[in-house]
Amino acid sequence: MPENPSIKLAKNKKFRVTTLKILPRLIGVVILIILLTKVDTEQLIIAIRNIRTDLFIYAVILVIPVYLFKSMRWNFLMHMQGIKYSYLQALLAFTSSNFIGFITPGRMGEMAKAIYVRNDKKLPLASVIPSVLVDRLFDVYILIFITLLGFFKLSLFGDVDKLFYFGIFLIMLLPLIAIKKSWTYPLLLMISKSRFFKKYTNKIKDFGEAFFVEIQKMLNIRIIIPLFLTIMAYFSLFFSGFMLIKAMNIDVTFSNVAIIISIGNVLSFIPISFSGIGTRDAAFVFIFGILGLASEDAIAFSVLILITFFVFGGLYGFICYSVKPISLSLNQR
Repeated sequence: MPENPSIKLAKNKKFRVTTLKILPRLIGVVILIILLTKVDTEQLIIAIRNIRTDLFIYAVILVIPVYLFKSMRWNFLMHMQGIKYSYLQALLAFTSSNFIGFITPGRMGEMAKAIYVRNDKKLPLASVIPSVLVDRLFDVYILIFITLLGFFKLSLFGDVDKLFYFGIFLIMLLPLIAIKKSWTYPLLLMISKSRFFKKYTNKIKDFGEAFFVEIQKMLNIRIIIPLFLTIMAYFSLFFSGFMLIKAMNIDVTFSNVAIIISIGNVLSFIPISFSGIGTRDAAFVFIFGILGLASEDAIAFSVLILITFFVFGGLYGFICYSVKPISLSLNQR
């Protein structure tokens, strides 16, 4: 029986969309291949083979408090909104969503968190997305801040005084652009009235109104607590990376490890790689070179970061996902 033309058209469209999402991320793979052709493969294997197993295990264990602190932060943000979501539910949803983010090309992890709460509490997405957005902003801006400090401390691009202060200004400005109604809501309304979204104008307006009501609930002095939890989460993350450096018997300070990891994470925001593969390696090779360290050590460190945070972090997420699975359908009520 021949396939329905409309079904075939839908499948072809889905295939094209998926291809457009995946193809740009192959750039990272190409970058990694180029880097591997320029290093001593034998020395790279030796660097990985000679790591201290005990310190590597400590690094893997330190990934757990990263999830504990981050899920605690997200749970607190929801409580600031008045959403009563238990910490255990938040931990399972947060860690499961990270696993989903690792395995989906469109980085569906952040949306998965919102869908978890929407399904569990029977709330509209406009009520749950604000906590997810603010939660993510903490991660993005602390990484950008440390990256700018790294540019200044290591003089990565020579005289960066002006860049440093301009970056600090952007850090202060960008969150306001994202969450300030008087700036963002008019843009949202303009988009809703465009030819492509005109039939959804009323829904977009209702979503925007509810969204900014929820945002306002989190903009008070208690926001200091999520900030503190963010600092604790990233201290655990950076200390895990520091254990990996020590496991390789490389002499790098804790502050430089924090800078190296932050820059690698910021570059991973660019959608040209899978889990930062390639972009992170290139960043590490560049910074290790400035510190007088071998490219082989840089790539070996990047491999250990991938194994620790993405393989074992993904395993933690898979366990939580097995306990608390989810349907990613936005139409489910």
